[in-house]
Amino acid sequence: MDIRNIQAAEVKRILDAFVSHPLLASLLVTCSALLIIMHSFPWFFSLILVLAIVCIAMFYGQKLQLFNQNNFF
Repeated sequence: MDIRNIQAAEVKRILDAFVSHPLLASLLVTCSALLIIMHSFPWFFSLILVLAIVCIAMFYGQKLQLFNQNNFF
């Protein structure tokens, strides 16, 4: 198996997951952009945004299972 084919398949899986869950994808992008662009948030709001990003990332990590043992050579 060529490494480029494996990488292309993983990218396709990630994009398919984003397309199949558009609300979570938009929340992930919005929270990330708010934390990167705006630096003067109250600490509690920043904590909520970071927790939202972590929860969404854990959901996508469980959904995609990119590091499943069956995916490796």
